[in-house]
Amino acid sequence: MNFQLVGLIKLPQDLKENKIKNMKIDNDVAMFFVGSVVPDESNYHTEAFSRAGVMFQINLLNELKSSGLINLEIYSYELIPVYPKSKKIYIIEKKNTSITKNLDVTLVSFINLMIFKQLHIGINILIQIVKWGKRNIHKNKKIIYAYNLTVPPGIFLLIGSKLAKATLAVSINDIVLPENHGVKSFFRKIDLWLHRIMIPKINKIIVVNKSIALDFGKKNDFLVMEGGVNSLEIKRWQGLTRSNKGKNKFKVVFAGSIEPINGIDCILGAFYLLKNDNIELYIAGRGSWTNKVITATRNYKHIKYTGFLNFEEVNKLYSNADLLLNIRMTEKKYKSKYFFPSKLIEYLITGIPTITTEFDGLEDDYKSICFVLKDENPRSLAELISQIKNMDISERKKIGDAARSFIKTNKTWHHQAERVKQYLFS
Repeated sequence: MNFQLVGLIKLPQDLKENKIKNMKIDNDVAMFFVGSVVPDESNYHTEAFSRAGVMFQINLLNELKSSGLINLEIYSYELIPVYPKSKKIYIIEKKNTSITKNLDVTLVSFINLMIFKQLHIGINILIQIVKWGKRNIHKNKKIIYAYNLTVPPGIFLLIGSKLAKATLAVSINDIVLPENHGVKSFFRKIDLWLHRIMIPKINKIIVVNKSIALDFGKKNDFLVMEGGVNSLEIKRWQGLTRSNKGKNKFKVVFAGSIEPINGIDCILGAFYLLKNDNIELYIAGRGSWTNKVITATRNYKHIKYTGFLNFEEVNKLYSNADLLLNIRMTEKKYKSKYFFPSKLIEYLITGIPTITTEFDGLEDDYKSICFVLKDENPRSLAELISQIKNMDISERKKIGDAARSFIKTNKTWHHQAERVKQYLFS
């Protein structure tokens, strides 16, 4: 057997809720948020757009704002590839850009050239921090809260926090190592070096994987928060029922960046072996391996490519699936230790059985509600998919229901935001 289910499946009534009291935020608190949040709209869907990262920020900010954080200012930058991948050399500032009904963001201007982009964004953010600090000079508590440390470079945030006399807090969701880029990138090495210098100097650090804090010198005083689901997602999937009645095909879905690190080669290889097993694969997204996926669809009729889908289209794809794939590769050559795939939480709330690799940071609670792929190769994945397909549908439903109940109980954005508030403001 090439998968693992740890312990007994936890039925909904067996799950214990990690209750946390709501914390009231005083009006004498001001927050300056800087991240990479933009509207989830087609004109912002460039190659650099990451829905997972954008939704992480939007959901957290929505909960912080609705829980009483009145004095919240949000600054970001347009997610766009650097010139010449993008034809734009200079990106103008966009004030009061609406990202949700309750949230507006200022998108700062920048020169869209390598190195100049990061520096220009950093300088503009620093200027805005100084102005914000002056506007809120009499506030009892000021917090600069950043999403990741690469853009803008963390040094600008650290300088800004000193000038504004504010607490510096950072959510670090991913640290990209130089080896992940094929050629050992000089700039990635500099970025990694800056992370090692910066992380111990940050006042409050929130990570998706504890290894980020422990390996980069923050042994104490950090919070692990890997993401969550909002109330709309819970309602959307609560009434979903699975049935094989009238279905001719067992549908397997992968949605995300079409990159080797996300196991695309392994997934395609598995389905080359499964061509006669009445199983279909649907791939949604885009990336450097898109053309290889398209080629596969021409040679194998049971492999389908949907293109890049919007949020509602992705959910519709999930609702017709029998199995979801989170194949984040963990082999040494990928060096992908410092992350947590928020896609996994997105999958589990659907109640649809999910295969995942055993990446660093996959705790036992998650292992008990997923099928864990132990050997990351096409044959093992093909065998596991076949085993799951041949399970009684009631057993698959039990696993899916347990996963959905666990996420609903412990990983709502309301719950996660309360944990963040207590960590930041206590």
